[in-house]
Amino acid sequence: MTRPMLLLIVLALTCAVYANSLQGEFTFDDVAVLQWLDGGMTSFVANEMGIAHRPLPYFTYWLNFIVGSRTPFWYHVVNLFFHLIAVTLVFFLVEHLLRKGRDWWDPPYHFVRYAAAFGAAVFGVHPFFSGAVSYIYGRGSIMAACFVFGAALAALKLKGLWPWIVVPGLLACGVLSKEEALIAPALFLGYAVIHRHWTAAQGLLVAMIIGLVAVMLLTPHIPTVFNTTGNVNPVPDLVMNYGEGPSVQDHRKAVLSGYAFHTLGNLILPLWLTPDPALVTDKRWIGAVAIILALSALALSVKIPADIRMAVWALLCCPILGAMVVLLAEPLFEYRAYSMGLGVALLAGAIFLRLARLRPGPALACVVIAALSAGTIQRNQVWSTVIGLWQDASNKDPWKKRPALNLSAALLKAKRDIEAERVLLDILVKYPAFRAGHINLAAVYIENKRCDAGEHHARYGVPVPIAFTYIALCQASWKDFDNALINVESAIRIDPQMMYAQSVRLSILNEMGRTQEEITRLEQETTAKPNDRIAHATLSMAYRIAGLYDAADEQSRISKQLDINVKEND
Repeated sequence: MTRPMLLLIVLALTCAVYANSLQGEFTFDDVAVLQWLDGGMTSFVANEMGIAHRPLPYFTYWLNFIVGSRTPFWYHVVNLFFHLIAVTLVFFLVEHLLRKGRDWWDPPYHFVRYAAAFGAAVFGVHPFFSGAVSYIYGRGSIMAACFVFGAALAALKLKGLWPWIVVPGLLACGVLSKEEALIAPALFLGYAVIHRHWTAAQGLLVAMIIGLVAVMLLTPHIPTVFNTTGNVNPVPDLVMNYGEGPSVQDHRKAVLSGYAFHTLGNLILPLWLTPDPALVTDKRWIGAVAIILALSALALSVKIPADIRMAVWALLCCPILGAMVVLLAEPLFEYRAYSMGLGVALLAGAIFLRLARLRPGPALACVVIAALSAGTIQRNQVWSTVIGLWQDASNKDPWKKRPALNLSAALLKAKRDIEAERVLLDILVKYPAFRAGHINLAAVYIENKRCDAGEHHARYGVPVPIAFTYIALCQASWKDFDNALINVESAIRIDPQMMYAQSVRLSILNEMGRTQEEITRLEQETTAKPNDRIAHATLSMAYRIAGLYDAADEQSRISKQLDINVKEND
């Protein structure tokens, strides 16, 4: 069978497996991307959501928005398109590297072609990579990998001055897609050492220069991950993962354990995939170090065939291990390891090449592809809805707080209040002092007009601003407006930019017949502070309550313009 025909079959299989992902919703950080698009895409250099140093994926989101607006179908189509590009590049890379690694026997020419097709198919339909393809926000990882794979292929195939032009350009695009492209120098180095092909050092030098420049560009963002005490900043995600602000040392132990047991384990046997893997800091990290050292020794051993050594090296060049330096809240998310697909494909191809001479070899390969395809179709379903995403994470680890919290929020949004209540009560049995759980449960009760229970659980959330706001809502429902006003103003003092609290306060004042008094105060405040975005936004809401819609629209316009100016200045 010809090379184009084999590649076409692999791509068709990949499309068939990911067909059910095209109907997926916006999930997790996809929603934040959509909010950025809805907000008018105020600036491609806004220091939020990674736009500052990942402009290429955001440019594609913008193109998606022009074509399909809020329709997730086209966003998923583009993700699948980039995945198909990655599969194509991996097919050619694996074929080249397998031919370079034929130092143990000389297989028939077509064997290598079939082995490359098998490796690319394993990469194309492996359940582990569904987390990048089915998850719209995972596009940055796919694009970065495409540019790295393209740069590697260009360095291997092009001659003369072309590698010096094409390789740096592709790697620069990779870094502008996501910083995971910084694995490129390590891949180039591994190829040069394993194949003793030192002309690759030229490309390595270029790649390293680009990598250093990229790190310098990213440096303003990196220090924000640490605080002066040497601990990871206790942002909510990290608190949910560890239970408290972890030390840098504990975080690194968790990354090592997660890479060795979660990432590598699921690449071999993808049975424990979860969108929210546990970060553990126990003594498993010692075993993880032993595994990493053993793999490193395997990659460097001259007694091992070069194709297997290169596959192992590509698995070691994992962006997840980069979280040892740049600490991340979710270092084990599946999409972060997308570039490891090259190692997976090359190892699969090398194994196929050795088994192809045996009679059951091709049949076994078909069974493997069928099993992986079935697993990916199931994982696509998990990633297709917010509820399914967090239900899966909660089922895999019932003791983790964040899946329960996010699942309850998704259920409440879907008007499935009884299920949301059940999820929260279950996690609060395990963690009675879980403040965020009490706050979410208060929201469930308030939504169902059970304000006694709502206030009870909201008080467990004090001094979080939203907890004060929920208490105020309950008190307002009992006509206790004075105490309601005290509590909602406590929320605003803690977080003056919390527009929900501002809205609740205006509603309470309206019930007390003090709307005009508040409008007068806000008009004076906006006159005294014409650049105060919150004051203009609050005055807009007050005008709307009073039925002055034209004035409300004008204040809303001013507030949005001030918001744009602030983001562009940042």
